[in-house]
Amino acid sequence: MAERYYPKKITTAAVGLTVPVCEEVAASTGKKPAAVLRIAGRVSKVEKGTTSIGEYNKFQGEFEAINLVDGSIHRSQALIVPPVAEQPLLDFVNAVKKESPDAVVEVAADITVQFYDNKIPNGTKFCWGVKPLIEPDPKSDSLSLLMSSFGEPPRLIASKPEEKTKGKK
Repeated sequence: MAERYYPKKITTAAVGLTVPVCEEVAASTGKKPAAVLRIAGRVSKVEKGTTSIGEYNKFQGEFEAINLVDGSIHRSQALIVPPVAEQPLLDFVNAVKKESPDAVVEVAADITVQFYDNKIPNGTKFCWGVKPLIEPDPKSDSLSLLMSSFGEPPRLIASKPEEKTKGKK
């Protein structure tokens, strides 16, 4: 059975995803994103905060996170996610709360890491990513409504065009 923890708030550091751990995971998967944390929960409200490195949003409610590197399980009433995951999560919560201000919003996502050969601006050799596990309801997501007003998007090219072979004529 996986170990359970009850931190004051769930953050990547609080669940054991330190920079060295994330760099090691990212390096081991090449340049493909690797899920390192699965979060799920119910957001009742969002509070803004500020630290020496900038502003953040703290999601309040009930949350569970599974560290996908060591299998540990973490439960808390507060969640702070990396900036790349924060904005989509905030947009999702705000869209639902716009329609129903007292709603408790269910959220779920995988937080990923991806390797970079050179250090990126924050000094690490990886960057965070996010893969939503719950898609927004198109009726409450203004961007989805806007995109659907244009009809079906054109089909993407399935493969690269064949390169011409070099040779004598």
